[in-house]
Amino acid sequence: MAALADRGAMTREESSARLERGGTVYRQLLDVGQATICRARTPPAGRSRRGRS
Repeated sequence: MAALADRGAMTREESSARLERGGTVYRQLLDVGQATICRARTPPAGRSRRGRS
């Protein structure tokens, strides 16, 4: 919740309320977004971030 609050410029109470209102679908959306960001930051095996081996 703290990370959601920090990124969304919300208080922890506001981020908690948003998670409750959004339910499972909103949590899944956040999970997918987080996974996408992590994959974008991690180069494929054997390759550097610049695309060179």
